[in-house]
Amino acid sequence: MEEKRFCYHSEYTYYLKDDFERIQSIIIQVKNDKFGSDLVDIIELYNICSFIEKFGEAAKLTELELNDFYQDLKNRVVIFVSQRKLDSFSNEYPILPSIYKDCFWSLMLKLGVLKKVSSDEFCSFIKHQNVNMRTILHHKAISKQFNSGIKGLLLKDTRYFEIFVDKYEDSGNNHRIDFKFDFKDIELNGWARRYCMLPDANLSYLEAISKWGKHNLKKLDPEIILLAKHKYNDGLEKIFADKKGAHIFSMGVSFESGLEKDYEFKGLNSQSENLIKFNRDWLDTEQDGRTILKNFIYFFGFFNSVGQFTISASPYSNLDSFMDLFTRSSRLDYANSIIFRYTKELFDLIFLAYFDYLTKEGNDLETVFGDYYNVFIENDYCIPGFFFNTSSIDHKFYDRCKILIPEMDSILRQFSFFAKNKEIDMELFELSSGDVNYKEIPSLSKKKFVYFDSQKQIELCNLLFSTNSFLLLQKSKNNCSNFFELVQHGVTLNDFNEFQVSRIEKIISENVLKVGVGQNLYFTNLTEIKIFLLIWQRGYVSTMNLPESINQIIQEGVDSEKLRYEGLLFSKEDMNYISYILDDQKYNDSLKIRNKLTHGSYSKKKDKEYKTFYLNLLGIVLLYTYRIDEELDWYSRKNKLTSKSSPC
Repeated sequence: MEEKRFCYHSEYTYYLKDDFERIQSIIIQVKNDKFGSDLVDIIELYNICSFIEKFGEAAKLTELELNDFYQDLKNRVVIFVSQRKLDSFSNEYPILPSIYKDCFWSLMLKLGVLKKVSSDEFCSFIKHQNVNMRTILHHKAISKQFNSGIKGLLLKDTRYFEIFVDKYEDSGNNHRIDFKFDFKDIELNGWARRYCMLPDANLSYLEAISKWGKHNLKKLDPEIILLAKHKYNDGLEKIFADKKGAHIFSMGVSFESGLEKDYEFKGLNSQSENLIKFNRDWLDTEQDGRTILKNFIYFFGFFNSVGQFTISASPYSNLDSFMDLFTRSSRLDYANSIIFRYTKELFDLIFLAYFDYLTKEGNDLETVFGDYYNVFIENDYCIPGFFFNTSSIDHKFYDRCKILIPEMDSILRQFSFFAKNKEIDMELFELSSGDVNYKEIPSLSKKKFVYFDSQKQIELCNLLFSTNSFLLLQKSKNNCSNFFELVQHGVTLNDFNEFQVSRIEKIISENVLKVGVGQNLYFTNLTEIKIFLLIWQRGYVSTMNLPESINQIIQEGVDSEKLRYEGLLFSKEDMNYISYILDDQKYNDSLKIRNKLTHGSYSKKKDKEYKTFYLNLLGIVLLYTYRIDEELDWYSRKNKLTSKSSPC
């Protein structure tokens, strides 16, 4: 059995008992001059030197002993390495443990061995020892010194294109690959083409290439992106040759009479197949415009009581799915998580079902939105001037999309105008010009949305609420999915492992947790923690409909720099979702419906596809309308405005 070696990791602060026992064993061996002198032994000494530099007290030596021992180890390493040439390690390098191969190159750099090596000698060593190029490209100094040689090695091996994808699929800041890939366009695209044409190209990388877009730092030709898309689809067809495909969940939506509740879930043939039934009796009897709009909130749940939009992805909890650990994702894409894709598909089905139901009942949803702006705002809030020109139900969906898009921009301009002037003077509005950026429209309240204010707060909430938190016990009580639920169900410090206890004690010292009767843990301010949970789940909370007692706790959180306010019409997560649907300002995988329709790129689609675009646009109109109504309702309450049924 291979001897377990010690390895130092600069980012680690926690080491196992076995690690300390190994260090103590080597100290004794070195003192008795019984420690080996092979390359693997020297690299282990190098790791221990690095450990002592940072955690010297853990070696259990006096300061004098520690200094003497440290110098002895350093001398052994220097003497062994510095007097040799790179090719003299040819026999020992291949048998090094994989965890030490990166350390080998760090040593070669640190002790100047590579300064005496030519580019040809370096490349020869790489080829003959079958060195993993990822290990080499981790070192900036090596990449810089042997740039041209490394470039040649990369281009000769088509599979190395995967390294390029790993580097630039996101922002290009992958610190594990420190190489600039300064290739000519013809070199880069030729390399990419050869990879796509490999008969066994990795589908995960083909998918990544197929999503390449304008936000990637390094560009690929559209022909390459299309080729990757076709090869990826071909690969999927080969895997799922029975045409049944693969799915984790499937779902359906129906409206049925006679239900005892507003809705109910029904499992079908398996646990992954579900049908959601909604109570049709309510929908049949309540079909006035105001109720139709309120149904999206109170009946279907597109928004919750703290003003959170249910569909949009959370920057935190959306990555809690275990399946996402095995799914390729990029920060330049929006629809990265399984949770978001499942949620979007579910609410798209609900929206489609309700739209078709209303149409069959003689109610056009776009017309209902038109009534809100043309009639309801003035009647309910005594605020005249808003307007919305609807398209005809007789138009094809392509035409309805083209008519709807400028109206969507118009209602944002109207609200922005009202936020500035507290009224809409039509003559002045018509004289005003210029587009309105949905990311910059001010709220009527400077304290509308609440976010976490620091990385420290996010890290704390990750420990409390994430299903991947290392504070979650291996055998959680009552099937708890996170540490917060564990505490709520009752847990003591004795229920945790030693490495977990130290972090929990730190949380206690920060006055987030306390120890009560029977050593049970409990939260110091449970209401504050629940507010943190809401922000964790969606990225933000809206204050406009919260009770004063909750807003006071939020204010205290802002004062203590745990939270912060932002006064814009849309939350950051709203903006991200809007961008994902409408444009390509931020994401490579965006639907960019407005851009494509406006520029004529979607002019040859089937009407069924245009209907999907149209419903996505109406979904954004719903979000616009909810946020604007939220503002006007808050404004009318603050200024004691009344509806037209009462004197204005």
